[in-house]
Amino acid sequence: RWIEDRAFSVKDKTGRVYRIAGVAEDITERKRADAALRESEERFRALYDDNPSMYFTVDADGIVLSVNRFGTEQLGYCVDELVGHSVLTVFHEEDRQKAVECLHVAFQAPAQVHQWELRKVRKDGCVLWVREDVRIIQDSAVQPLALVVCEDITDRKQAEEALQASEAFMSRILESSPDCIKVLDLEGHLL
Repeated sequence: RWIEDRAFSVKDKTGRVYRIAGVAEDITERKRADAALRESEERFRALYDDNPSMYFTVDADGIVLSVNRFGTEQLGYCVDELVGHSVLTVFHEEDRQKAVECLHVAFQAPAQVHQWELRKVRKDGCVLWVREDVRIIQDSAVQPLALVVCEDITDRKQAEEALQASEAFMSRILESSPDCIKVLDLEGHLL
C-alpha cells in the first residue's frame, strides 16, 4: 500500500513542542491510476511515433500541431521545421490549392473520413505521392483538429503512369499500323 503522511508539531505557550499530530492517507489507488496513465501515454507515444505511417495533426488554418517521427523522416525535416508552420509548405506547388480545398471540405463535414491523393515535396526536393486519410475531431479546447494519416503511394503512382504510357504506346502502334492486327486470347477468340 502507498501511504502519504502529513505531520505538524503542536506547541505549548512557551513554544515547546509537546505533541506531533499527523494525518495518514492511503493513496494506493491514486498511484495505480498514475501508473496506468503513464502506461497509456507510453502506448500512445509508441503507436504515434513508431507507426510506419506519417501522422499529422493540423488546425483549421492548416498549421501543423504535431507530426510523428516517421513523418519527419519520410519528408526529411525535423519536428521544429514542421510544427507551427503551414502544412502547405510540404505540398507540391501545383497541389497546394487542392490541399486547401480538401482540408476545407473536411472541416465542413467533420463526421466523415476524407481521403485524397496529392504530391508532397521532401526537404531534398524529391516528390512523393501520398494518400491522406483525414478525420476531424474536437480537442479539449473545443477547437477542431484534423488527424491526418499519410501513406506513401509513390511506387503505385509510378506503376500506374508506366501502364498508361505503355497502353498509349500500344494504341499508337495499332492506330498507325497499315496492317490488320488481331488480338486473340489463349483459346483463339478475338479480343
